[in-house]
Amino acid sequence: VALAAARALLVEVLASGAPLTVRPAAQDAPAWSWCRWLPHARAVRTLDAVAAADPPGLVVVDGPVPAGELARAWERCAPAGTDVLLVLGDRTQVPAWCRTLVDVTGAVPVVTGPDGARAPREHVGVTAGWALGLARRLAAAEHLGRLGIGNGDRTGEPDPGDPTARSLPSAVALGPLLGAPRAPDRLAAWVAERWQDAPRRDGHGLRTVLGVGPGGAPVAVDLVRDGPHVLVAGTTGAGKSELLQTLVAGLALGRPPDELSFALVDFKGGASFGACGRLPHVVGQVTDLDPGLAGRALAGLRAELHRRERILAAAEVASIDALPRGRLARLVVVVDEFRALADDLPDLVPGLLRVAAQGRSLGVHLVLATQRPAGAVSADVRANVTLRLALRVVDVADSRDVVDSPHAARVPASTPGRLILRRGAEPPVAVQCARAGGPLA
Repeated sequence: VALAAARALLVEVLASGAPLTVRPAAQDAPAWSWCRWLPHARAVRTLDAVAAADPPGLVVVDGPVPAGELARAWERCAPAGTDVLLVLGDRTQVPAWCRTLVDVTGAVPVVTGPDGARAPREHVGVTAGWALGLARRLAAAEHLGRLGIGNGDRTGEPDPGDPTARSLPSAVALGPLLGAPRAPDRLAAWVAERWQDAPRRDGHGLRTVLGVGPGGAPVAVDLVRDGPHVLVAGTTGAGKSELLQTLVAGLALGRPPDELSFALVDFKGGASFGACGRLPHVVGQVTDLDPGLAGRALAGLRAELHRRERILAAAEVASIDALPRGRLARLVVVVDEFRALADDLPDLVPGLLRVAAQGRSLGVHLVLATQRPAGAVSADVRANVTLRLALRVVDVADSRDVVDSPHAARVPASTPGRLILRRGAEPPVAVQCARAGGPLA
């Protein structure tokens, strides 16, 4: 009964495509053999193998485990937001950190939640044979997807998330997408007009064109509507720095400095933001070349959050949207190589967590960029990140970790700037990012 219930719970999360690790009990190993068909699944004999590797999305543990072994795995997995499904024969074996308990020993299963409340649950069990059939279908779908077969729905419509679509251009400039004039002497007047027209054009939003999608249609993002925070991932050479420059430049061209400010944090050598560092909107820059400056920046960020809280309280409003235009500029904190920042200056992370939790109402947005977010971006931050951009990544697991789909692992290395855009639960969309470097036109 317990194994059937565990299989049912596992089936519920298989559609997410999260990496899976199974540690079966020796006597029940055949009951979990169907998992071998699942894409990105593996079996381990000890949980120390889990602790030694990158944390998977889900760990299934069948049977009792030495307390030390289980504790080590949990210490490794918990900070990454990894879920652990334990199948135990005795309530006394349940560890203290277990938040939810499903007891199937009685006639009616009972669920005990994190708050201690108990509620009956309808018994749902899945046989190993049924699970095997599902696993084989998922494996076939994954294989066909890698071959480019079966993309899109059954009506034959193309997959909007296909990064190899021929309708995507190999390169595009930002200026034409924004309607920038080609004549340099007209550029200043055009920018001033855009700034003046921002409230009518974007309302309270923070919007910019990011690039073009399949068919050449412009694709825009709005940090207020789609955010408030953004996660960016991409391996070396994928175009991550160019994407950040496009995002910063596009936003700056849409709002004047008294309505939008940037704090640029570059922990990748100091060259990530290029000419964007000279924009009048930039109120501070931090690089890994001066760790002391990073500490002062953290203190400044804390003070800025308190200042914003005081302004909202004095105006007796709950959100920056209720303030008059220009009263309080939105602040976008852009961090390139968040993993390096978290490793070198772990004291900065709690401050960023506070920004993640309070940013929407205070008008503060995070853009966190990294080569591999697994294990670097905490569950607390991810809970507030609904806009995700994945450039080319090294494998399917990294792609699923960012955009919940394998598409970013199929981005051709020959097209830097090609990315997969995911807004919340909306389907992924392939985008060719516009280049902000050089003349706008």
